[in-house]
Amino acid sequence: MFKLVVRRWMKQSGAPSIPAYRLESLCEQAQHSDNDQNVTISWGGWTLHLYKNQLWLHCDTEILPCPTVEWPKDSNALDLGHDAGQLILKGRNPVTPTGEFIVGSRANMAETAIRQGSHHKTLKNIFQAADIPPWLRDCVPLCKLDGELVAIGDWCFDDDFASWMSESQIEMSWQPRNPLLQFILTQQHSQVVDPAGAVR
Repeated sequence: MFKLVVRRWMKQSGAPSIPAYRLESLCEQAQHSDNDQNVTISWGGWTLHLYKNQLWLHCDTEILPCPTVEWPKDSNALDLGHDAGQLILKGRNPVTPTGEFIVGSRANMAETAIRQGSHHKTLKNIFQAADIPPWLRDCVPLCKLDGELVAIGDWCFDDDFASWMSESQIEMSWQPRNPLLQFILTQQHSQVVDPAGAVR
């Protein structure tokens, strides 16, 4: 049944048919893997992932990670490249916060946790709870203010940074261009979020 579903989905997506031996490999890997383990097969310029009971399909063109760049003080928008898109500050007077405001990815930032309430939540735990696949995590923009991680995408914020945005009547919007990144962003926005950005 699983093979039939995959083949039907491939046909609807417009991707070339999966060779029988590749599909058999996917099934075998899935049977012997944990739910949160990334199962992957590639064929004909396409890659299919199975992660947390979801199938992810994309062509083999590399999805570029979010670059490391300082947000200019006189701009309310920041270009992050072809895949990650851009971050935008919205509001009546959308200015960047006072201090060194850096945007980058998990791969090029030393900070691995964000403060919410009396706890620090690790990036790994946040990404896992949000069901963001491992191969897309370096594409999610992370914002660092004076050396502290204050934002993950546009849905998870440090308490003080969330308060600053609320008091300044500013909202942050991430607008990725890659369809897979657009999908994971839609997933996050569909969840209920408290004022500090923690998923309930």
